[in-house]
Amino acid sequence: MKAETQNTSLHFIENLAQNAWPCYIQEKIDNWRMRATFGVSKRANSVHTSGSMPE
Repeated sequence: MKAETQNTSLHFIENLAQNAWPCYIQEKIDNWRMRATFGVSKRANSVHTSGSMPE
């Protein structure tokens, strides 16, 4: 598999995983997503990175 195709596939799978468990609050800064939910959600609040660190 070519590197570009592999990166596209990985990005697609990561997006599916992020959207599989919806959060209450989500904010996107460049290619990063900050996600939070109130109370016990059986997952930690999270940051999903995809690309370099935003300025």
